[in-house]
Amino acid sequence: MTQSSCSCAASRATCYIQILKPQSAVADFRKVLTLEPQNETVRAQMVSTQKLIRKIEFEKVGDHTLR
Repeated sequence: MTQSSCSCAASRATCYIQILKPQSAVADFRKVLTLEPQNETVRAQMVSTQKLIRKIEFEKVGDHTLR
């Protein structure tokens, strides 16, 4: 993966978040971090997205228990 493709993967990850596909976003963030482990912006976005995934999963479980 080149510098240009890292930028594309990071941009695509942001788009995945916007269209509610956070798991795909995390995959792209991980790709970027394999080549740019010092990229704290991408790392923070990945952590934030992982928290969002956990929140969504928690809410799904809560919805099922209320029925």
